Amino acid sequence: MVIRRYNITEEDFKVMETVVLKSEPHKAGQQWKFTGAFYYATTVLTTIGYGHSTPTTIGGKLFTMCYAIVGIPLGLVMFQSIGERVNRLSSFVIRTVKTSLHCQHTAASEVDLICVVTTLSSLTIAGGAAAFSKFEGWSYFDSVYYCFITLTTI
Repeated sequence: MVIRRYNITEEDFKVMETVVLKSEPHKAGQQWKFTGAFYYATTVLTTIGYGHSTPTTIGGKLFTMCYAIVGIPLGLVMFQSIGERVNRLSSFVIRTVKTSLHCQHTAASEVDLICVVTTLSSLTIAGGAAAFSKFEGWSYFDSVYYCFITLTTI
């Protein structure tokens, strides 16, 4: 019934059955190797929280709460500092370009900075989507959607 209802192969059903009933790790391997733990730590600090990577022990859950209480404010300070540096660099580049084009007003306006941020965000999403599309085999639209959701932490 499940096979017909969800249109999956018997082989896929057997894999799901083995993982669920026997609690065997999926073929992708254990979650808590270095890369999986680093990924989890990053999603906690950035408050993205996809939800599919979670600790199961009381100690792991307690550590996550303490880590988040300390790490999230520090992460926000770090992101603010990075934002200020990007803003300063963008202002410098805008002033330099306007000066070389002999513009009358060479100061970087808020509109100029918004254009730079929008362009950088679009390039980040497009580049990330191209990488996910190539390496994960996703459609480009699904890759753009994933990058957008991640960047906006929805």
